[in-house]
Formats: sequence, C-alpha cells, structure tokens
Amino acid sequence: MIEAFKKVRVIASKKLNFKSKFLMYLNIFFPFVDLALLIFIPLGLIFLAFGNQLLIGWLTLLVILFGMILCLIIEIRRRNILRKVDCKLERRSVLAFIFYALFYAFVLAPACLIGYAKELVNVKKEW
Repeated sequence: MIEAFKKVRVIASKKLNFKSKFLMYLNIFFPFVDLALLIFIPLGLIFLAFGNQLLIGWLTLLVILFGMILCLIIEIRRRNILRKVDCKLERRSVLAFIFYALFYAFVLAPACLIGYAKELVNVKKEW
C-alpha cells in the first residue's frame, strides 16, 4: 500500500476522478485498523470480561457477530459458485472456519504493521 502511494501521486494525478482518489485515501486508515486489532480489541475484551466497558461495549460484540455472519455468507456464496463450475472442494471444518473468521486478522495485523514500518524507513525488501 505504501509502495503504491510512493509510485502514484494521487493528489497530482489528472487521470483519477474524485471517487477514485477518495477510495485510495481510505487506505491510509488500514495501519490504524491493524493497530487497533493488535492492541485495543484484545485489551477491550479483557476489560469487558471484568465488567469494564472502557474500550469495548456490547454493541461492539454485536458488530463482531455481524462480521461473522458476513464471513459465513461469503463462504456459502464461494462454495455455491465453485459447485457451479464443477470444482471439487475439500471438506472444511466449521470450527476451522470460525477460528479463521475470528482470529485471522489478529494473526495478520502484526505482519502488516511490521511491513508498514519497514516500508516507511525504506528497509530492503526480502521476498
């Protein structure tokens, strides 16, 4: 993401319309979302377990539930589309899906933040 902002001058670009520029600038918030997933969400859940709604309230947990429902809808659509094109799927565990939907972002967030930091200080990339 940061590489793209370095290569494409979004503000000066005459080829991009306002909507495209706006959507590109929304990407600036991804590091903050990753930071929140890494720090504030786990702390908020710990506080909530002890009855303190300082960082996370019950409505936040409702949003997490809606996110899980959205992941489930996407998974069902994906399976139906792959069945239509006659693609054989391996059997997937419901428990594995729930684990993926709940915890994958928490696993990915530290790697993303390390990548953002390396890109900001121009560390040589290792692929």
